[in-house]
Amino acid sequence: MDKSLQGFVGAESAKAEKSLENIEKRLKKAEEQRHSTQMQQLEGLLDKIFPNGSLQERTDNFLNFYLNDPQFLERLMEQLQGFDFSLKVLSYED
Repeated sequence: MDKSLQGFVGAESAKAEKSLENIEKRLKKAEEQRHSTQMQQLEGLLDKIFPNGSLQERTDNFLNFYLNDPQFLERLMEQLQGFDFSLKVLSYED
């Protein structure tokens, strides 16, 4: 290898390494941002299902649902089974 090219090749190598480090930093930042957004969405969903860390039926009155949908009790009875004590998550679509 020509000695005059040695400095040039070293500089280009350093630039390539720096460029790869910058790409790595950007990818890591994008991944952290995506993770943060997903966590916020999950925490929001969890807060809707368990408001104030408790079951929804412990904080919301069923009359709120009934006033918005007079068929609420019938829909609820369709979904629930007697003596089935498992947790049920019911969703509404308008």
